[in-house]
Order: sequence, then structure tokens, then C-alpha cells
Amino acid sequence: MSKLWNKNFIALLLTNLFTANCFYILLAVVPLFVVEGLQMSKSHVGLVMGAFSITGVLTRPIAGFLLDNIGRRVIYIVALSLFMLCTVGYIFTATFITLLTLRLMHGVGWGLVSTSGSTVAADVIPPSRRAEGLGYFGMSMSIGMAMGPALGVFMLKYLPFEDVFIYSAIFALASVLFGLSIKMPPFERKAVKFSIKALVEKRVLGLALIFMFYGISYGSVMGFAILYGNQLNVHNSGLFFLIFAIVMIIIRPIVGKRLDRGGVGHSMGFGLLLVMGAIFMLSRATGQTLYFAAAVLLGVGGGIVVPLLTAMTMNVVPANRRGAASATVYTCLDIGIGGGGVLFGRIADLWGISTMYTISCVFLIVPLIFYYARERGYYEANKNI
Repeated sequence: MSKLWNKNFIALLLTNLFTANCFYILLAVVPLFVVEGLQMSKSHVGLVMGAFSITGVLTRPIAGFLLDNIGRRVIYIVALSLFMLCTVGYIFTATFITLLTLRLMHGVGWGLVSTSGSTVAADVIPPSRRAEGLGYFGMSMSIGMAMGPALGVFMLKYLPFEDVFIYSAIFALASVLFGLSIKMPPFERKAVKFSIKALVEKRVLGLALIFMFYGISYGSVMGFAILYGNQLNVHNSGLFFLIFAIVMIIIRPIVGKRLDRGGVGHSMGFGLLLVMGAIFMLSRATGQTLYFAAAVLLGVGGGIVVPLLTAMTMNVVPANRRGAASATVYTCLDIGIGGGGVLFGRIADLWGISTMYTISCVFLIVPLIFYYARERGYYEANKNI
């Protein structure tokens, strides 16, 4: 079996880890900066967070096209550099309009970084260990998810916002430096004219559909977990995210090895059922026991579904279409997460969070049926490793 752990792969993981830490520190700190630093309202928080998401989603398809037609290295380094420069910009932000403009640009940087990162990872990792390697790659993001918010809030207890932004920028700079050290294998580029068809990889549309429905339900859970925990009188409901992230960190590499050695089999179906079970468990929770148990189950299910979908995406397309494939599936994931938050927010207002979670659970029946009816057979017939 090909060697996975080498200097190149470690540099890739460190690049992703520092990027993730920067991203999640800002995710926790920016809303507080809007309210406490700029003295704005909670509705302004929604605007700055939404601006980031919108430009991130719009940038992904273009990022995929650039990766396949210009090259991985130049786009990845430009993306990391733009992400770093935008992070530096927070240090000098003093007005809401400046912050909103910066968030729009930062969303572009994130769309480029996240799309190019997964594409570069698929190129660097040996094909025979791609699922395992992508599991570790995703794990580095999960570590950032676990560490970043807690680190950001901890620093704010002792430091002003400007200093926290400086430390975030240092993380972003580290990601650029490690990114520069990654050696990327050549691939055969085929010049393609810029068009909607070139931006979308049709061979992964089925996987993108599964990703979107997973994102819809995932968005409902993550968007309302803290509010629901407070409603249930759960002490320190923020532990929900930490438990979820830690479980995902443990599960991802195990799932990757399973896919590399034995194929996808029933793993995807099992993962989706676990996510459904976790959300249903949340809907029935009356205290912290089921609440935190759902976080564990959600981490196991998500730790199965996400790396499987990512590896399957890279395995059904040639190297010169991995950028477009990555952009296609992750754009649909982002649309699902954003759309799920809006849709289920309305449902929660009408019928309560518990009922909302019950309905969210039902949504996952669609990808489960679709996977067994079509996508499982299509993948086994078309995988190219």
C-alpha cells in the first residue's frame, strides 16, 4: 500500500489546521465584535455572517473552474494569501460598512480556500489511500472546529478584539507558509471555455444531492443547538459542539480506511441512519442526557457521511475535473446548510424547536432512498481508482 504519511501530507494537514483555527476563531469572535466592539444590533450580526456565506457559495464554482484550468498551486496559494489579508483587515476595522465589505471579500477567500484545499488533498494523497487521507484532512478541520471557538472566547477574556484578530492573522500566515511547502503532482489540464457547463461536474450531481439534504438537516441542528440546550436548561450547552467535533475527529480516519479497503457498501446508509437517529433523539430530549447523547451520535454519523461523500466525489472524476467536482458538491452542501437554517428557523418559530427537529429528521429519508436506488450502484460502476 502506498505511503500516506510524508512531509507533503503533514504540510497539507498543518495548512488546513491553521486555516480552520483562524476560521473558527473568527466565527466565534466576529458576532461579539459587531455587538460589543461596534455597538450594533443582532440583526447586523446576521448581515455580516450572511455576507460571508453568500460570497463563499458564489465563489466555489469559479474556484473549481480555476483549479482545473489554471492549476492547483497558484490558486491555492492565492486563496490562502487572500484569506490571510482579509484576516489582517479585521485589525483595522472601525465601522460596520468596512466590516461588511471585508466579510464579503473574506467569503471569497474562504470559498477559494475550502474548494482548493479538498482538491489539492485529493491530488496529494495516494489513490489507494484517498478515503483514509481525506478522513485525516477533514479531521484537521474538525480539530479547528473544536479548538477555534473556545480559543477565541478564551482570548477575549484577557485581550481586546484587535489583539485577538492579530493572533488569528498569525494562524492565517502560518497556513500560507505551510501551503507554500506543499509539492503538488502534475495533472493533464484540458482547456475548457468558461461556461455554466464547465463550472458544474454532472458526474457528481447525485452525490451533491445527498450532500445538500445532509446540509439541510445539519444546518437545522447546528443553527439551533445552543438555543435548544438553553430551552432544556442544559448547563453549558456549548459542549454540544465540542463533543460533536471530538467524535468526528475519532471516526473520520476509521471510515476512510474502510472505504479504501472494502468499498462503500452499506456505510453511507448506516451513517445517514445514525444522523437521523441523532436528530430524532434531540427532538425527544427533555434534559442533558439525550441532548449530549445526540451530539455523540451526530458526530459518528457525520464522521461517516462527510468523508465518504468527499472520497466518492474524487473517485468518480478524472484529475482534471476534481476542482469542478469539489465545487459542485460543496456548493450544494453550503446551499443546504444555509437553506436549512432559514427553512427550519421559520418552522421553529411556528411549532417549536422540538417539532422542527422531528421534521428535519424526515428530510434525510430522501438521500437514504436515493443512495440505495441510484448512487451506490453508479459509484461502484464508475469509480476510477
